[in-house]
Amino acid sequence: MKSFSENEVITGCQRNERKWQEILYKTYFDKMFFMVRSKLPDDDTALEVLNMGFLKVYQKITSFRGEGSFEGWIRRLIYNTMIDYFKDNKKYRDTFELGDYTKVAVLEENTLDGLYFEDIISCLDHLPPATSEVFKYYVLDGMNHKEISGFLNISEGTSKWHLSEAKKRLRQILQQVEKSSNS
Repeated sequence: MKSFSENEVITGCQRNERKWQEILYKTYFDKMFFMVRSKLPDDDTALEVLNMGFLKVYQKITSFRGEGSFEGWIRRLIYNTMIDYFKDNKKYRDTFELGDYTKVAVLEENTLDGLYFEDIISCLDHLPPATSEVFKYYVLDGMNHKEISGFLNISEGTSKWHLSEAKKRLRQILQQVEKSSNS
């Protein structure tokens, strides 16, 4: 199969051309399916949620501004679709965990009620850039500390420290958000 640039794929999808939509789907399917499947009980449900997510990607692709990684943008839309699926399906509400987000931010049982992925991501703007970057790579991209250290040219220990610092600061930020919403 011929290799295409990310820009070609984005432009083709923005023109709503099926060929480019198929290329995008095939390019990111495995990574996104792995992410969704790790949170859902079976392949059929994961595929249903994933396809709803890709539909959102196609519908919103004109809003992609080239800021940040395209894969991260896709991952965020599909992750939001998964969160919406869990909110709409009560049988999953008690068992769904937002990956490291709930591990990071659990303050009370309902802390993340009313918070969307975008809310949590916007909290990352309040972190130092390196700390935020390590958190994103670890949580959003599923990279381990060895991969992050190689990618950012830092030690694994430094990567672990940044992740720990991000969790601590996010916990504080989310406590403030919770206090504000309860007032």
